[in-house]
Amino acid sequence: MNGYEDILANLSKFLDIEPNNSTALNDRGLIYHLIGKYKESLADLNESLQVKPNNLATLGIRGLAYREIGQYEESLTDLNKLLEINPNNTTALYNRTLVYQKMGRYKESLEDLKTLLEIEPNHAKGLNQFSTTFNTLGNRIMQYVKINRYKESLADLNTLLEIDPNDAILLSVRGEIYRRIGRYNEYLADLNKCLEIDPNDAVTLNNRGEFYQNIGRYKESLEDLNKSLELDPNNVITLSNRGLTYSLIGKYEESLADLKV
Repeated sequence: MNGYEDILANLSKFLDIEPNNSTALNDRGLIYHLIGKYKESLADLNESLQVKPNNLATLGIRGLAYREIGQYEESLTDLNKLLEINPNNTTALYNRTLVYQKMGRYKESLEDLKTLLEIEPNHAKGLNQFSTTFNTLGNRIMQYVKINRYKESLADLNTLLEIDPNDAILLSVRGEIYRRIGRYNEYLADLNKCLEIDPNDAVTLNNRGEFYQNIGRYKESLEDLNKSLELDPNNVITLSNRGLTYSLIGKYEESLADLKV
């Protein structure tokens, strides 16, 4: 146990003499935690907190011990109390993000990670966990879309967009879901936002041009489709959409020219 036996023996002897010494109880609880004896760890930490209920170090360690044995609500209780006393404790924030993830509460996890990185922008574990959580939600979104669970996919997308409202890829995916479920105003809003971020996105220009065509706004449709084709002149889908728009406004020669390609 890498020397922990001697430390435990000495702490136990000391506690035989001073059984209510909160520091010794905390230290022995920590050692038990480090060697995976969570039941013994919790017993000592509970006693230590009876003596000093607001000891931040002890609350933090007990929060970790509860997490290790799957008692996530109890873990959150300790970490929440710690963060009420010290809201900028980056260790507690990081550990709470891990508990939230274990519980599938990704929104709260990302919110804590965002706060953590505002306090300590170069927090290596926080940066890595932020990326991991973002990717986890991204993968879950795509799985939901595949099985037409649009409500769940939208909930996850909205969570990610609260963190990064200018992520054009997320906006594009959300827009496509809005289109599939007939929420066309929201679809158009996301297309517009995407084009504010990147005015030269040929795919989004085509999609908005097609949408304008479907609602009879042919002038705007042609403006978007023309710009899209300036960026990607040989795109068959965009040429087809422009050809149809020309047909709808009676420009049949232009329509045939596009549709022949």
